[in-house]
Amino acid sequence: MEDSRVVLLLGVGGVGKTTLVFRLLDVRADPNATPVVGIYKVFLAEGPDIIIIDVPGQKVHEIVERVVPLWDFPLDLIVYMFDMSDPLTAGELLELKRALNGLGRPRYRRAILIGNKLDVAEEIGISLDLEELGRELSVDRTYKVSLVRESPMRILGIILENL
Repeated sequence: MEDSRVVLLLGVGGVGKTTLVFRLLDVRADPNATPVVGIYKVFLAEGPDIIIIDVPGQKVHEIVERVVPLWDFPLDLIVYMFDMSDPLTAGELLELKRALNGLGRPRYRRAILIGNKLDVAEEIGISLDLEELGRELSVDRTYKVSLVRESPMRILGIILENL
């Protein structure tokens, strides 16, 4: 992993973690619920490769159980993700952060917050304060996206600018 950067995707089920990976890898399939931890490698022409860890979990306690065994090495980036059309997923991120902090974890260089499904949230009239949520999660940056509509290059750009 010396020539790679490690990115961990965190969020409850259905927020777009696997969609993010599929868009980066240009996989043209609809992701199903992720039953096990997925580890993907993005090979770049320039710079270090990116290893992405996609942690499944429909509930916060499942995520904590699956993440803790992975934390034998420092991470370069944590990507907290939630569904902007479902405010409960934002609250679950705060619960997740508290649970991980209670375990003396994580070790990471940077963290960002991605609010996904912006298009759906706008369509149904839901607006959340990403900056406030970002402060509560202690992230470096926040982003609003619609992953199914974003170009893979834009998604890669978000990851790269934070590594």
